[in-house]
Amino acid sequence: MDLDAFKTKLTNCGDPGTKGATKAVKTGAVDRLTDTSKYTGSHKERFDESGKGKGIAGREEQTSNDGYVSGYKEKDTYDKTH
Repeated sequence: MDLDAFKTKLTNCGDPGTKGATKAVKTGAVDRLTDTSKYTGSHKERFDESGKGKGIAGREEQTSNDGYVSGYKEKDTYDKTH
């Protein structure tokens, strides 16, 4: 095959695509897990009203980070014991 003819075919064949690719499954547990309208708590904040993800803005913590894990009962007691 002539090189110029080959280049012309590649240029004119269109965008890359897939043929016969696996389709997304929408049954059973997969359907429930991917339905963002059923998310609650902090996970619900990661999506807008239409169900589209907010990206990093949806993952940012709203609380301050003071170095302690939530539920730590002895916060600020180090100086009192030592």
